[in-house]
Amino acid sequence: MDIAALKRDLDGLKIDDHPAIVQQKSRDFYWYSPVLKQQLDHVTGDLIVTPKTEDEVIRLLAA
Repeated sequence: MDIAALKRDLDGLKIDDHPAIVQQKSRDFYWYSPVLKQQLDHVTGDLIVTPKTEDEVIRLLAA
């Protein structure tokens, strides 16, 4: 996936690619499961997009 192209396609939407924020928001309660913790502990997203309207959600999902 070309992250730079995705960011261009989503210009105008709230995008966060700060590594600490992305890592924090990439976590849920997977660590309750020993199997999932082992499989997901090193995995993070590439960026966080926070749509504010239904149109932004549609645009995000279409990208």
